[in-house]
Amino acid sequence: MARFLKTEVLPVLAQASEIRMVRQNRLTPVDVTVKLQKGRDPGSEFVWKVIDPNEKPPPPRSKPKKVVVGEEVGVGLDYGHLNQRRQNARVGKITRDVESMKSLKYAWRQEQTKAGDTEAGDTKASDRNH
Repeated sequence: MARFLKTEVLPVLAQASEIRMVRQNRLTPVDVTVKLQKGRDPGSEFVWKVIDPNEKPPPPRSKPKKVVVGEEVGVGLDYGHLNQRRQNARVGKITRDVESMKSLKYAWRQEQTKAGDTEAGDTKASDRNH
């Protein structure tokens, strides 16, 4: 039971900053002074102490995820499992796919702006007729 506590439970609590290990004297302060006067080791041990919730460090802030253009086609993925020839071929394929994505997005935006101009022009023409 003690082995499970020491190897499984306590490391998890320490990682979560719930407890910490501190050095504590085994003897009372009077006994410590007597042992120190005699030149002996006062005897101390390491014990686990609960950390006060007010003393806990704040959780680390997560960094905002960078927006990667072309993530849909594989930009930023790890291809280390591929052999060198396939890694080199993958770079060319991804570059080609990103370029085609950019051109498609540009064409889509152009079409949207034309459609928006046409609709705006139609409403102006209909306003003139009334």
